[in-house]
Amino acid sequence: MRRLHSIFIFHFLILLLAMGCEETTKNSVPSYKVKKGKFTTSVVETGELEAVNARTISAPNIPWNLGSLKISMLVEDGKQVVKGDVVVDFGKNEVQKNLEDARANLDIAQAELRKEEATQALEMDELRIDLKKQKINYEISQLELESIAFEADIAQKEKQLNVERTKLSMEKKRQEIDSKEKVNREELNQLRLKVNQEEANVAEAEATLSKLTLRAPADGIAIIGKNWSSDNKFQRDDEVWRGQRLIELPDLDLLQAKVEINEVDISKIDTTQSARIRLDSFPDSSFAGYVKDISVLARLKKEDSDVKVFDVTVILTEKDTTFMPGMTVRCEILVKEYPDTLFVPREAIFNSSGQVLVHLQKDGSFEPRAVETGAENDDYVIVTSGLEPGDVIALVDPFPEKPPELTAEK
Repeated sequence: MRRLHSIFIFHFLILLLAMGCEETTKNSVPSYKVKKGKFTTSVVETGELEAVNARTISAPNIPWNLGSLKISMLVEDGKQVVKGDVVVDFGKNEVQKNLEDARANLDIAQAELRKEEATQALEMDELRIDLKKQKINYEISQLELESIAFEADIAQKEKQLNVERTKLSMEKKRQEIDSKEKVNREELNQLRLKVNQEEANVAEAEATLSKLTLRAPADGIAIIGKNWSSDNKFQRDDEVWRGQRLIELPDLDLLQAKVEINEVDISKIDTTQSARIRLDSFPDSSFAGYVKDISVLARLKKEDSDVKVFDVTVILTEKDTTFMPGMTVRCEILVKEYPDTLFVPREAIFNSSGQVLVHLQKDGSFEPRAVETGAENDDYVIVTSGLEPGDVIALVDPFPEKPPELTAEK
């Protein structure tokens, strides 16, 4: 009797131990209860916020001979500015020196013109006086000729020759004056052209000097652009190209995200799709948007990469005070929606010898179950056969050493 009692206790303990092991296995494996619901597939990529409309402040187009453009002052990135505020200043030393040289050259040219005008005026006065003298001599010679009308022929001939000689001298002096006036006019024109050129140089330098200070054309937030050569935002002491975009004053009422979509996923995207946008700095909040535009041609993601991407524009339909152009965002474009379907977490799906399976909880333990899957997103996978709502499956492999035999759906 005592022996039978001992055997009973031994088997009872074994049973309790087995039940405890099963319960421990059951409770130590994280699981998921299968359910149906709305399932969406999406493409998720990062992008950058930018304003749909913005005023651009660019480097001025100044003459090359007046020097380079080097930033000496730049407004702080993201600062609120008022119309008329100075946002960029360039070094003025080169242009200032050119202006001083142009003004000095103008003074010299003007002085040369005045000197030449005075010299010519004096010379022409002398020539005109000579002409008057010649004219008087001519008139005197005519009077003398008239006064000897009854004298000998030889005397009359001498007087006639004198008249002709004085007339010739007078005409010669008149021609000399005409020629001198033409030469003088040409010389003065050349000097005036030089003065005009130096005046233009002064005006150009003065205009350039005024262009070296850029002011905000409107109220807004100043967003500093990127330097092409360094791929960093512009900063003080950077040299910039003429016409290069330096600052944008964005209209924050309408923003868009520029997203790079891999060529593998671009076929899934069209302009009828909606999107959810999350700021990297506020990942718990999302904002609505829609696909506005898809680039026709692919481009290399980076110069040293073979990966090709398409630029996709997503318009935000919700606003928030935290939005700022240049912010990095995570953009989820909703590709397709399944209103009532069965899906499970991706980590619940396993592959074994070419079979897709889950680990189904049954009778206090887990057993492999073959399943068929459909569409998937970053977190879940649709299961088209092999499971029912209410089934409980493991989220990790409960048999990492040696799995039991695969079972089919019953």
